Amino acid sequence: MKIKLSQRQKHRKCVLKKLLAGKCTNREAAIELDLCKDYIRTLKRKYKKYGDRILVHGNSGRKPATTLRESEIARILEIKEMTNVGGKKIYDRITFAHFTRKLAENYGIKHDHNTIGKILKEHGYKSIQRHRSKRATAVHESRPRKERMGTLLQGDGTPFDWFGDGNLYCLQGFVDDATKIPTGLYVTKNECSFGYYEALRQTLTKYGKPKALYVDGLSVFFESREPTIDEQLAGIRPKTQFAEAMEELGVELIHAHTPEGKGRVERFWTTAQQILPVEIKERNITTVEELNAYLPEFIEYYSRHFSESAQGFDWRPLEDCEKNILAKILSVKVERTTDNGCVFSLKNYLFKAHGAPRQRIMVHLSVQDGIYGVTKKGKRVEIEIFDEDSSGNLMPQVWKDLIDEYFFKDAKAKYRAPYREAG
Repeated sequence: MKIKLSQRQKHRKCVLKKLLAGKCTNREAAIELDLCKDYIRTLKRKYKKYGDRILVHGNSGRKPATTLRESEIARILEIKEMTNVGGKKIYDRITFAHFTRKLAENYGIKHDHNTIGKILKEHGYKSIQRHRSKRATAVHESRPRKERMGTLLQGDGTPFDWFGDGNLYCLQGFVDDATKIPTGLYVTKNECSFGYYEALRQTLTKYGKPKALYVDGLSVFFESREPTIDEQLAGIRPKTQFAEAMEELGVELIHAHTPEGKGRVERFWTTAQQILPVEIKERNITTVEELNAYLPEFIEYYSRHFSESAQGFDWRPLEDCEKNILAKILSVKVERTTDNGCVFSLKNYLFKAHGAPRQRIMVHLSVQDGIYGVTKKGKRVEIEIFDEDSSGNLMPQVWKDLIDEYFFKDAKAKYRAPYREAG
């Protein structure tokens, strides 16, 4: 059988023939082929006995032992095209590395992501992994990670089409600077106090109090208005409710003036936007409530694959007195005055604060504790929606969602939803 040789092998054959014909020495052949003289002698002896066969590697033309069987490749492609109950392709928008993990964890197909990526590319699939542009961009020196978990948490929110239905929902949370672990996550319609309060509540109850939070200039965290004359004379800087809550808990609030300053949480969003939509489709999650219920499990999944080790902990435990009023501390507060019938107005709604006529009350709204009022004397009063106000003022969507949860879900017929559009 005729053996097909490459150009390199043909050159080696030519030198060996010259050597056997006495037209060059072993030393000259070694220099020309960039081999040692001992190996030249071995090649000379083998070529004299076996001819051109010694120029071709024994495995030439054979499939590698690691080559996947056709049936296994077909199974991988079948999984790639798999759909969920809603008919959506589960793995259509997924990175090759994430798909490789899914094959190993869910289907027992264990190969490195280069092998899986090569198979998918050969069949026309592309990874959704985004690569940085090669154009010149501003360089920001990376800040070293904190050494201890709980020293600094980076907070932020990202609106994204998590369900793939064209609707944006904002995922808000905190990421530990030392370990890159998300310590709390919560989804709302828009970026707001409710989302950050709930993400922080998860952090406080699971880990404890961090030393500091590193957040952007969102009005949730920092008051944008200038101090009044009286405040200036008293040396007081206006604070948001969130800032006051952090002061009460003894957590420092640090203003990040650029997105690059809190790069770890920004990179977390990039990874979450690649991974979380796949997990949502895989579990047939279709509502915000279902997604929020799943997020603690997602945090565990992310931590297993992407977290870094820390050299210790800086968490401080919650005091018993703080535990008892945590829901109160982490709530949106609005001060209102009731009339003779215990009724007060809040945006475009009328509410009734039972047993509190003609009183100044602080209305608390929170994901965990619902809606209730507290009088000046510290007495808690239950609040009931009374009727729609005619003021025409708009209520924030997150407030509407909270009212819907606590007043209209499985409500009696007398509780109607004035903000809902007909039809």
